[in-house]
Order: sequence, then C-alpha cells, then structure tokens
Amino acid sequence: MELDRTLERLDPEKARVLESRVRAAISEVEGPKQLPSIEEMKRRMPEVAEFIGCMADMEFDLPDELPLPPAKEWK
Repeated sequence: MELDRTLERLDPEKARVLESRVRAAISEVEGPKQLPSIEEMKRRMPEVAEFIGCMADMEFDLPDELPLPPAKEWK
C-alpha cells in the first residue's frame, strides 16, 4: 500500500522508474521461476489431463509452406 501511495504522488516518469526498480528487486529475490511439473499441470487442468504430456517425446514434421496468393495488380 505504501508503494501504491508513493506511485500516485510521483510524476509519471519517476513513477515508471520506481516501479521498474521495485519489479527488478522482486524478481531478483524470487529467483528464476520454475515451470510446473506435469503432475501439477494435470491437477490444475483435469479436463485436459489426458492430453498433457502425451506428445512430449514424439517427433513431428513441419508442414510444407503454402504458396503465396497472387499479388493484386495496381491500376
């Protein structure tokens, strides 16, 4: 709440600088974010649990690029 009050009092440029520094400090303290495990993702989204990770080790081919449509002529 103190940060919000301070940001409201400052001019926009100084508020932006302060907010970016605070966000940088928070991210430094938190460290790198860990991706959720497959089990955790399945608990969060039970409706798609059977599909999560089912193609993790499968290789697939990229489709061929389709030709571009003909360009419109300028008249």
